[in-house]
Amino acid sequence: MRYNPEIIFLLFAGHLSVFGYHSMKCVAYATRQKQCAKCDAGHPPSDHDCRKNYTGSSKAMEADMAVETLVRNPNFEKENVEVGVLIADDDAATIAHVRREALHTIEKWSDLNHAAACFSKAVHRVTSLGQQTIDHLEYMFSIAIRTHKGDVDGVQKSLRAVVPHCFEDHSQCDISWCRYLQDPTTYTHRHLPRQEGLSGTPLREKLSTIFEVYAEKAEQLAPLASSQINESFNHTASTKHPKYMHFGRSESMPYRLGSAVCQTNEGTIYVAQVNRKLSISPGENTVKFRSSKDHKRQETAVRCRTQLFKQNRITKKKARRLARLQAENKEGVTYSSGLGFALPNNLSNVSTVASGPQN
Repeated sequence: MRYNPEIIFLLFAGHLSVFGYHSMKCVAYATRQKQCAKCDAGHPPSDHDCRKNYTGSSKAMEADMAVETLVRNPNFEKENVEVGVLIADDDAATIAHVRREALHTIEKWSDLNHAAACFSKAVHRVTSLGQQTIDHLEYMFSIAIRTHKGDVDGVQKSLRAVVPHCFEDHSQCDISWCRYLQDPTTYTHRHLPRQEGLSGTPLREKLSTIFEVYAEKAEQLAPLASSQINESFNHTASTKHPKYMHFGRSESMPYRLGSAVCQTNEGTIYVAQVNRKLSISPGENTVKFRSSKDHKRQETAVRCRTQLFKQNRITKKKARRLARLQAENKEGVTYSSGLGFALPNNLSNVSTVASGPQN
């Protein structure tokens, strides 16, 4: 069986959710709380429902909860469940902790969206390329992996061919994504500035180094795994316990997370089901409202998964970015870190200065 963990950090508390790869249902979750409001006020743990259960650093919460939910889970042990594949981002050493505690082999798959975002940040760090070029490299990174789903060797070959492709060398390209091989006479790099390929040996070496890192991890990228369901769950959980209200110090946090799990697995109709379980009549209006809400939620989910919706989302994002850049170029410097300290000597470079009412 395959499971998909993710964590959202608060200042003194955190939670982790585990989703089934096939069922897309939350099969386990855990919370960690470093503080208790009652204990901090001087009350002994015996006179209240104290939920403080962690003393380590916040960065180590994910690994600690992953071991609890994946390796020491009593429900899994009861049903003889062994986690075979762990799908997550690559921001923490969670898999190392889980493998150390587990008595069987656990494979690691990387979330493709997180990998693409990390790739984009790496290019930003080591090069001075413009956003349009970086966006195109990120697109090529994703396409090289998506066109060879499940084929580790194919993913490695495609990733190593992207940089030469962008530098006008198509000897290693794959015909499934290289338009030059499809029609050399009309080919141009239409998504790069001036529709021309990149140039410069230092730049090529830097980009090749970055792509090689991911090519070596092709076995983690080839399955095209995703932890998007966890990100969606985290949004649902944030509506139950908003960070700004800091429920992480109260006993209500685990219950709030539990309600988010019920909503994800069963829909908002869980409210009526809980009322019925407590022998409280849910009422016709409640059932009708919750059923209608869940129906709209399902329709929205289906629409958001369509190719047309995703293409429109990308188009709108590009249009917003272009409009913002055009407006900023027209307005000049209006906001920047430490701008106030630079104003006396650089007033000529500032077109608009926000100030308070003048007397």
